[in-house]
Amino acid sequence: MDLSGIGAIAAAAAATISVPATLMVGRWQIRSALDTAERAHEAALATVQATAASTHDQWRRSVRRDAFVQFVLRATEVAWLTVPSDPGTTAEVVKAAEAAVEEALHQVRAAYYIVRLESPELAHTASRLLEAVQRSAAADWRWAAYRRAMGVVELLEAEAGTRFDDVHEALRRLFWAADADADDRQHDRHGEVSNARNDAQQELLALDQLTDDQISTLVNMQTSPVDLIDLTDAVDEAREEFLRAAHSELNDSAPTSGASQTSS
Repeated sequence: MDLSGIGAIAAAAAATISVPATLMVGRWQIRSALDTAERAHEAALATVQATAASTHDQWRRSVRRDAFVQFVLRATEVAWLTVPSDPGTTAEVVKAAEAAVEEALHQVRAAYYIVRLESPELAHTASRLLEAVQRSAAADWRWAAYRRAMGVVELLEAEAGTRFDDVHEALRRLFWAADADADDRQHDRHGEVSNARNDAQQELLALDQLTDDQISTLVNMQTSPVDLIDLTDAVDEAREEFLRAAHSELNDSAPTSGASQTSS
């Protein structure tokens, strides 16, 4: 075989060997491109998921913060409302004021349940604030009614030009009898309390201008007095406790720096 024939055979052989090599290189290139594309897709998906999670967490935190703020505001609004204590206040004005307190209490209860729904962890501290607000509002309501009734007695005294000592003494005896009954666990003083109650009622019944409700209010205040200062302090303490708990929860749920970063 001459040199030209040998060259032709060698060229053909080289071409035959280069075809599989070219195919191998192409496959590697395609696989590398696919791997790169897959990693890019995974990185993009992770970024989207992290961003979505961060956005959702921020939204939930904002919802909780708004719920906390509304609850505290509603609780504070109840404390701002007052029921008239002037004996000259008309029944319509008193009823309107009492209705406003009831509506405010309804609003704070609704806000309380939203807090429980959004943050069950704060249910205990929120419940303490709600109960303190309700007790304080009830005490304010009773005290206003008592002052209106006692105001009528004072007006009658002013008209008569004298102090009704027998009335005040009967009420004072009832108060001390009820107070002693509450403190003395070894002796049954219910009989003393009952007698003192009857005496106070008889003295008040002698004042024809007093209504039955006013007499009941004056008597019941002696057997179940209210301490407005302690109740107000209890509201303030419960509100501060709730604010601390809410602040702590919002800080714990705040996203940390780098939380949305993903590894490449």
